[in-house]
Amino acid sequence: STLLTNEKAFAVEKKKYLGSVENTLKKAIIQESIKIPNLHSLNDAERKDKMIEILEKTSKENQIPVSAFEEVFKDSNKTAYLLNLLGGGNNNRQSQEIENVQKNIKPRR
Repeated sequence: STLLTNEKAFAVEKKKYLGSVENTLKKAIIQESIKIPNLHSLNDAERKDKMIEILEKTSKENQIPVSAFEEVFKDSNKTAYLLNLLGGGNNNRQSQEIENVQKNIKPRR
């Protein structure tokens, strides 16, 4: 009950939780890139679909609500980092991918 009534405690726990979600997602992306080494050759649409597939699988396997991923992907630096793990790309393409992933997280619940 302290967690819900103490704003600082809530913020600290939220930050820890989102860090854990980010690490779980990072591990899932790295595992996928090991299984499919040619991920870097995917086009933008295929990369976006692969990221959403990983998000959905990770959400289901780890019982992580989609809203937690939405919070992680609000930070464009984290989004860029996670997309880079998935296969990278040049900065212009990557910024477009960031926008695409951020837009498509919510609708695919």
